[in-house]
Amino acid sequence: MTFHLLYSKSGMQLEARLDELIRGLSTGDLGDLSPCQLQQVNELHKNTIKKEKDSTEKYAKLQETVADTSMVELSHAATELMREEAGGCCRGGQPIRGNSGFEEGRISRSYAKGLMI
Repeated sequence: MTFHLLYSKSGMQLEARLDELIRGLSTGDLGDLSPCQLQQVNELHKNTIKKEKDSTEKYAKLQETVADTSMVELSHAATELMREEAGGCCRGGQPIRGNSGFEEGRISRSYAKGLMI
């Protein structure tokens, strides 16, 4: 955004004072940027875009990893809770009883983790 503003502003100032620049007068604003300075701004802009892209990709991969872990925990807790409520299955060979609050807490914590990502 900053680079676009710089390019736009310098272009507008250059156009507004084109007659003065043709006569060799300095305008004292962004229209006075030399080709070398504009090239330096352009290089800085390209480097900034590359670093932003790299950072975005890095954090996207990190977020996917965290989301996957949270979703697995949430799925596991929800499955255990459904089994308990159905009076069905067991965990480790033992019937599941009395863990409803514990499982609901696990689901809530897992869900909250998923939302914070």
